[in-house]
Amino acid sequence: MQIFKSKETKEFEKKITLKKTVNEMGKQLKVLQEQKNIYIEKAKEAKKHGLPNELNLAISALKSAMAQEKKIREMKINFEIMISLKDMLKTTSEFLEGMKTLSKDMVKLTDDRQFSKVAKQFGLAMMSTEKQKERVELFLEDSKDSFSSIGETPDVSNEEIMSLIDEEINLDEKSDDLDNILQTLDGKIRNEKNG
Repeated sequence: MQIFKSKETKEFEKKITLKKTVNEMGKQLKVLQEQKNIYIEKAKEAKKHGLPNELNLAISALKSAMAQEKKIREMKINFEIMISLKDMLKTTSEFLEGMKTLSKDMVKLTDDRQFSKVAKQFGLAMMSTEKQKERVELFLEDSKDSFSSIGETPDVSNEEIMSLIDEEINLDEKSDDLDNILQTLDGKIRNEKNG
């Protein structure tokens, strides 16, 4: 068992953990989609058989699943953005470290006249890096607002739910009509063959 892990090993383990988290959120979204389909079927069944209490229960469950799906989708998107920002910040950090090393080497290789030119260029590079850092900080501040809104329950209206249920019922009825037509045609074809 390794007591001290290398920097590369720690970084690899972090990437695996982040990937697992994104995959888990994807799995949750699939589970919620399956639950929504079940609730829609139950709502259709309740509506067809005139069971208002069961219809209301199915609608409540569907609303809950839709709200949870929206929250998880928001979290997944924010998480993926934060991973991307982390990678960008790492690149910026590596750039700054490289500039620091390069600047040290340049100081050793140049005289005072050349150093003033290098210092000016380095100053410009640092200003550019600072602007990028400010943009990232502004983005992160905006992201905080997104994360704070995750706890709020999104409004899913009963009209939206009922429209979805009615649409599914209409599709079922059209499918039943088509099945009846096909059975009638099949019966006529058999009668003609036998007759």
